[in-house]
Amino acid sequence: MNMLYIPDQNIHIESFTPSLFDALREVTIDLSVKPFDYWCSHFVSILQGLHYHVNLQNSPRTLSNYPHWSLQDLRGRNSNHYMQSIEPYLRNWGFQYFLINFLNSAIGSTVSAAIREGIANINNFKNAERLKYFRFESAGTDSLLSRISYLVDQEKTRSIITDRKHVAFNSDLALGFSMHFDGTGDKIFAFGEVEGNYGHQLLTEKFWDEKHPDLDFGIGVVKAKQPKKKKGAVLGILIPPKVTLNYFKHWSGYKAVLLIEREHNIVQDYHDAIQMLVDIYYRGPDFRVLNNYSTELSQISYILKAGYDTPIIELLKQFSYYSDFDNFIDPETYNTNHIIRTDA
Repeated sequence: MNMLYIPDQNIHIESFTPSLFDALREVTIDLSVKPFDYWCSHFVSILQGLHYHVNLQNSPRTLSNYPHWSLQDLRGRNSNHYMQSIEPYLRNWGFQYFLINFLNSAIGSTVSAAIREGIANINNFKNAERLKYFRFESAGTDSLLSRISYLVDQEKTRSIITDRKHVAFNSDLALGFSMHFDGTGDKIFAFGEVEGNYGHQLLTEKFWDEKHPDLDFGIGVVKAKQPKKKKGAVLGILIPPKVTLNYFKHWSGYKAVLLIEREHNIVQDYHDAIQMLVDIYYRGPDFRVLNNYSTELSQISYILKAGYDTPIIELLKQFSYYSDFDNFIDPETYNTNHIIRTDA
């Protein structure tokens, strides 16, 4: 049976039936319309990755004026190839920040619902309908945004909260379930991993053997599978990129694994946002808006150009203000009464 962290013991959990998980499920999401607030969430996530991640090479945290640093400050301190060198980290670590914002938003509701479904299935929740409120949070120790003390009930687990071997300290994301909108009462927390570059590893024994046994889910980016073109033949219709919910059997218990194909808009839009920020980082106010940019992306480029020497914390507030997503993680205003949102 999988281990979930349960501060209150009034929710009954039984072992799962493996035969239920023989097939994967495709998850649908409509991204035909990408409003301004949708793109704002991408740039909030990237800037959060730069600003809050602890293990980033030559992190802005080493700047003398941190946390009031700007893109101009970062550009002046580092080599000409700095942003290219950290781009793989932004695609992986930064993707964690994006997922948290995305999964807590209305536009990502079908994807977050699939993850919640997978976690509920592998643990066979009883009275699961009572747990209709949820919230994704940053976990682990590699981000200043991690709020382990909120995820772990200190009153009931004083011996656990100080144990660095607890799953809360050895995971990327936490998903909290609650019966009440304000997060009070019965709560359950599930913990998971994110692999933004090599998502196929989430379906291997080796990956989970090296992870904490109490992890319940994983989210990964994988390359889309397309039919191979035979010599002299014309390639047929390409298969649209997919998002799928999978179940992987491991000795520590089943894992709910959400795989997003790299060619899917969820991933491509995030990568496009990174590329725009990289270009603006190097060119500053001289950055030229490309004709193929949408109106919304053009507007964001103007904000970044005008704010090239503006403290990042101010840009974060500005992008958060422009977005109608009400769930960005902000350590300045973090409140335990708002850690759960409803699945409306």
